[in-house]
Amino acid sequence: MSSTGERPYNQDDLDAVKKPQLVKMVQRQLAKWPEPRFNQSKATIAQMNDALLDPKNGFTTNAPLIISPHPPKGASSKPGPVVTPDRQPSLSPVPQDFDVEVHTIRVYIEDCRFNSPKKDVAVLSLPVLDHNNCTPGGFRILSKTLVSILQESNCSIEIPPDSGGVKLSIPDSEEDGWKIPFVRMQHGQFIDEMRFNPEVIDVPASLRVKLFIDNLAVSAFALKSEEAAVVVSAAGPSTVVVDALGAGSTPAENPALEFLRGKLAARDGYQNFVNHRGRTVSNPDIIHDWKFAADFKRDFNKQKQPVKIKLTDIQTVLGIQSTWLANAQTAVDIIATYKKVAEVSEQLVLVEDPPQGSSVLLNFLTNWKKNHPA
Repeated sequence: MSSTGERPYNQDDLDAVKKPQLVKMVQRQLAKWPEPRFNQSKATIAQMNDALLDPKNGFTTNAPLIISPHPPKGASSKPGPVVTPDRQPSLSPVPQDFDVEVHTIRVYIEDCRFNSPKKDVAVLSLPVLDHNNCTPGGFRILSKTLVSILQESNCSIEIPPDSGGVKLSIPDSEEDGWKIPFVRMQHGQFIDEMRFNPEVIDVPASLRVKLFIDNLAVSAFALKSEEAAVVVSAAGPSTVVVDALGAGSTPAENPALEFLRGKLAARDGYQNFVNHRGRTVSNPDIIHDWKFAADFKRDFNKQKQPVKIKLTDIQTVLGIQSTWLANAQTAVDIIATYKKVAEVSEQLVLVEDPPQGSSVLLNFLTNWKKNHPA
C-alpha cells in the first residue's frame, strides 16, 4: 500500500457491490476512467468492475484490505493461517468507498466562553472509524468528522469576527478536571484548514461524549509594540491594550482592513461565503467560495488608492490562509479551461449526501489537468 493509504482494488472489494456504489467509486477518481466520457446511466456493472480492476487505469481505494475467507479460483484448498480481527492491518482511517458502521451519539457541549457556561446537547449520527483498544461496546470516531457534522447541526459553534478563535477539548480520562484540546477554530475557517490532534476520539458504550469550548488566549508577543500588554477578559474575547498612552484603549484598525471589510460586506455572495465556512458543502457551493475569494483578490490585491492593500490584508478579511487562497485560484483557473468538458461539468454540478468536500473536488480537477493538458 502506498504512503497515502491508497491501494489497488481487488475482486473481493467489488463482490456484491451494487451499481450506485460502483458509480461513486469511479467518480471518486473520474480522471482515471479509460474512455473519453463516463456515462453513469449507460455504464454496466461489468464495465465498471473491469475498469476498477485494470491496473493500467490506476484506480485505487483507501478502504481496508478485505481478506477473503475462500481461496481464489485455482488456488489450493488447504487451510491457511487464521486471520483474527486483532491481527488484520489497520490500513485506512475511514473506508470511504464502502458502507460504514454508523451510531447516533449525544454530544454534551459546555461553552465556557461566558460567565455562566452555556450548555447544549447535540444528537449526531457519526461513522465509526474502528474499535481498536476500546472498552466493550465502545468505538473510535474521527475528530474532524465530529466537528464537521456538529457544524451542520443546530448546535453549531458560532465564532465572532476578531474574537481570536476558540479551542475544542474533551475531558482527560486519566485526570478529573483536566481537558485535552484537539483543534483550534477561527472565524470563517474552512474545516480542511483545521489541524486535529488527536485525530481520533473514543466513544464509550454509553454513546455520550463531552465537549468543551474555550476562548483562545491572546499572546502579548503577537503585538508589534514591545511595551504593550494584553488583558483578555474572562467574560469574552474582547481585548484591551495598555500602552504608553495610559489607560486601556482598543487597538486602531488597519485602514486597509477597514476598507476591505466595507467592500466585503456589500459584495454579492458574501453571506453565502460566510455561511459555508467550517462546513463541508456540495460542489456548486465549493466552486462559489473559490470564485468569490479569487474574484475578491483580483479586484483589490496590490491596490494603492485610497489605501494600500497587500495580499495578507485580503486573506485576513476573508478569514483564509494563503494555501487555501492559492488552491482556490488554481481550481478557478482549471474550471475556466475545462468547464465545457462533459466529465468536468458533471463534477461541477454534483450534489451528494453527504458532500464529498473541497479536497476531493480539487484533487479531481488537478488530476484532470495533469492527464488532459490543454
